[in-house]
Amino acid sequence: MQTKYTIQFKDTTIRTFTLARKTLTQVMEYLKDNGYILHGYSATEAFSAILAAFREDNKIVVERSVNFEGFYYSEGNIQRSIGLKEKFPPRPKEECTAGADFLNRLADFYQYNGIDRRDALETVVKWTIVAPFDFVLKQLVKKYMNALSFSGERDGGKTALSDISLSIHGHFEDESVTEQSIYDLSAGSMNTDAKCGNGVCHTTFPIAISEYGRVEAYGRDEKLVETVKNAIARLICRHGRGEGKYDYPFLALSPIIINGNPPISKKGEILKRFHLFKYSQEDRHIRDDPRTIAYNTFMNERRHELKIVGDWTLNYIWDNKAELLISKKYDAYQIMNLVIREFYDYAGVEMPEWLTGWITETALEELDIDEAAIIRSILFDHIHDRLRTNAHLLAMKNDGVIDIETRIAACLDNNLLSFIKKAKSDNNGVDVYHIDSSILMLFENRLPNLTLKRVGEKMGFEFIRTMYRSVLHCTKDQIWKFLL
Repeated sequence: MQTKYTIQFKDTTIRTFTLARKTLTQVMEYLKDNGYILHGYSATEAFSAILAAFREDNKIVVERSVNFEGFYYSEGNIQRSIGLKEKFPPRPKEECTAGADFLNRLADFYQYNGIDRRDALETVVKWTIVAPFDFVLKQLVKKYMNALSFSGERDGGKTALSDISLSIHGHFEDESVTEQSIYDLSAGSMNTDAKCGNGVCHTTFPIAISEYGRVEAYGRDEKLVETVKNAIARLICRHGRGEGKYDYPFLALSPIIINGNPPISKKGEILKRFHLFKYSQEDRHIRDDPRTIAYNTFMNERRHELKIVGDWTLNYIWDNKAELLISKKYDAYQIMNLVIREFYDYAGVEMPEWLTGWITETALEELDIDEAAIIRSILFDHIHDRLRTNAHLLAMKNDGVIDIETRIAACLDNNLLSFIKKAKSDNNGVDVYHIDSSILMLFENRLPNLTLKRVGEKMGFEFIRTMYRSVLHCTKDQIWKFLL
């Protein structure tokens, strides 16, 4: 990063003014814009010489803090930005006992109507505890924490969970606060490549993004998809114009919480970087329901106790950073389990069973099923299109119905499918077929990133490489089994 200076100037009227954390170029631009220097008089060179003299006379105080809030690894140790020590004070045992009691009582609200969503609460609490050190872990062990995504029915509890995460480190702000928070952002603040880069570079603490849609739907191309992936998994989110530079690096500091009705994405490369929480109609809360009113009253009166949990766990990780972080012995998920157990031990309260698990995630499995269903549907449509122009090849049954097995057999026996050819029978005399990569043309609109190998995985066919090309190896029975 460029060297920045905090300098106090005195003008001809003996009035003083200070320029804080400015690059040499920014200092000169300010002085020129305010009429303190004239253009063309080599002021930059003269000012550089003045700075060099101050440096040689040991009159420059070197400040090694960063221009963002949070934790980072530098010069062989974990560092923290100025002011964090005061922001997260030590917590005595009696306060931690109250914090543990608060969590246990809060968990009661996540059991309702035969539904148990304590796994979601547990995941959010433990994830948030370690989240401020996610950037450090990316620096040290090149591993990252998945982001969080809440989606599904409205009034299901999505906003409540993201607010709990912000509250743990004291970053929740109610509707009475009108200033823009760096922790609680709207979708419009993060829906372009540039906005996303700016949104994640101010703090290593979690940020919540509300009312977000599907990430690949934003913009004319899918650049934002790559930016979101970088924001989660890499140290630098993007490069762009910033602080007078055109190739300025926007650091990927903030762990992300996304809150919106539609799923964050249908792409596997995005979904695998998120812990996904889905809410159904059963999760919806009626605003005037006594249980909902009781929850809101409870949170209004005791929300501040979440920060007790955040303060103690943050200081515990900081005090034991050599063992937990610098040693590289643990990943984020191991650290969160260790720390939450230490918190309950210190509070003198037995750790509850609901805090020992993790949310069950099925998004990638569901995506695989969806891909197979789409492939099957497209092949059905293609088979019927082929037969529509070759109806004379079909033989109806006595009841006037043409079953699907007959339709498939007609296409195979008469070579109506250009991408599949009959190969030599195997040793048992079973008919063998080869499917080549031209089949991918059928899927280019709905599954543009599909490969022949991936098609084979979805259909259950063997992918082989011959002397001249790659094909899928299958039998007629295997084709029927997949399509039927």
